Amino acid sequence: MSNSRATIKDVASAADVSTATVSRFLNCSGYVNDTTAARIRNAIDQTGYMPSLMARGLKTRHSRMLLLIVPDICNPFYSRIARQLQRLAQEEDYILLLADSDESMSKELDALDLADKMNVEGVFFATINDNRKASARMYSAPYHAVGLNAFSADTPFDTVVVHNLGGTNLAVSHLVELGHRHIAFAGGTPGTIIASSRRNGYLHAMQKHSLPIDADDIIEIGFAQEDGFEIGRQFAARKRLPTAICCANDLIALGVIRALNEAGLKSPDDVSVTGMDDIPYASISNPPLTTVSNDGALFAEQAFRLMMDQIEGYQGKPRQAEIPNTLLIRASTCPPAERF
Repeated sequence: MSNSRATIKDVASAADVSTATVSRFLNCSGYVNDTTAARIRNAIDQTGYMPSLMARGLKTRHSRMLLLIVPDICNPFYSRIARQLQRLAQEEDYILLLADSDESMSKELDALDLADKMNVEGVFFATINDNRKASARMYSAPYHAVGLNAFSADTPFDTVVVHNLGGTNLAVSHLVELGHRHIAFAGGTPGTIIASSRRNGYLHAMQKHSLPIDADDIIEIGFAQEDGFEIGRQFAARKRLPTAICCANDLIALGVIRALNEAGLKSPDDVSVTGMDDIPYASISNPPLTTVSNDGALFAEQAFRLMMDQIEGYQGKPRQAEIPNTLLIRASTCPPAERF
């Protein structure tokens, strides 16, 4: 054989069969007897033939390619989902493609264009947005779809979500049990469904415990660590400092703690801080972060199970898997110090 890539014709010639017979064997689309199948396998080994997933997918829609769309691959929550999905896909002989939407609804739609162009079998769509256009496209698309994170119960395809109060209600209740009454909220990207969910969890807990809610104590910028730093800087500059800050995710919380430190304040001695997601950095930060679990690996496992069910023929009603939240108490929270 030359250095050029072997083709299906080369395999057919080496096996002394027709290209149609090789095609039936490769695509499992018709009967091929054991003797002929063995000759074709030997010919594939001899020629070094590698079937094109793209070409096969154009004919059968079984490209064995899946696409994961995430809003921020630098966020450890989403990178953990990606890593676990890749492992699971490899075990089932699938290829996982990745698209980072940068939290942009228009880029999410661009990623779905990629799904069409690559002829993928399925799309895992992780988002913080209520992107109705994207959901409508996925519902009518020829590929299978599983939504992760920001989806309501009436979504017309399978989803994996956390409790609709976002776990922040657990964090606030923990702070109240410690004796805190002036609890502020450091939120995520305004206008996104995840930011709303986590703000609502904070509000729900504050109302449940009959605590006053001051609009000035709610600051929402974004989900990144630098956003948390800016929020922490704003709180640290106030004359009346909250005794605790409930954050919409761990990255925000780490940024808040850094800003407090730079202002000469310590957590938890001056301000208790809580996070959400339990990313790997949470347990080794200084101080270790009190947070609420939001297991990205479990998200991936549930999403992959739903996807494989669809690929294997499930056609029932859309299902929603809910990931449980667990409060993890560490050293970033303590009873409030008396202030005179």
